[in-house]
Amino acid sequence: MNSASSYFNSRLQKLRSQIDSLKINAFLITFQPHLRYISGFSGSAGVGIVTQNNAYLLTDGRYATQVRKETSGWKIFITPNDLFEEIKKQRLLHTGMKVGFDGNTLIFGQFQQLKNLFSHVKFLPKVDVINKIAAVKDQSEISKIQKAIEITDKVFTEILSYLKPGVREIDIAAEISYRHLKHGAEGDGFPAIVASGERSALPHGRASQKKLKSGELVTLDFGCIYEGYHSDMTRTVILGKLKQP
Repeated sequence: MNSASSYFNSRLQKLRSQIDSLKINAFLITFQPHLRYISGFSGSAGVGIVTQNNAYLLTDGRYATQVRKETSGWKIFITPNDLFEEIKKQRLLHTGMKVGFDGNTLIFGQFQQLKNLFSHVKFLPKVDVINKIAAVKDQSEISKIQKAIEITDKVFTEILSYLKPGVREIDIAAEISYRHLKHGAEGDGFPAIVASGERSALPHGRASQKKLKSGELVTLDFGCIYEGYHSDMTRTVILGKLKQP
């Protein structure tokens, strides 16, 4: 077992250790960041079911190769069907089961669908079960967070020379995205905020077509994702000598 498989298996076991105390038979994972944290699968569509003896992961054909590369110890189901309907087809949940789910992330429409598909299964909201496991970071996670920060810090250093009068805020945001990818990030953690002049007072001033002017304040707020872990940096700089109002 490689190191990646080892720590994902450790997280799976931590979730399993909660099942009895939560008084459930299985835990349903529908929130993609939670599924990635527990299994390693980084696709945008997937559902996981964890019991004391089994771990099932359902996704669609777009991820047939990816899911097998990224996970270990999970029984994989690839389907063109709705994932909840596939759970029923494969009989992964049985009459009388008590199934926990994260009450903060399962949307109401999904809850209604589950109740309609599995009328003899009891679904119980169990808030923050995975979040509490994820709150305690191991050294591997700390290293990934540090790497994400290093990438964003490097981008900030490089982007300073790009801040010149006449350059549009939107072009700076695009340059930030490009440089995140260039230095090894998966992408931006969120749309970069670039706000200059009077717009720099906006708490979340998304990049606009406005051009930078000499003597303005420029607020930059951006971050990246590295192997699922995020960075976030906010800096305000002056373009030349500050103009007094």
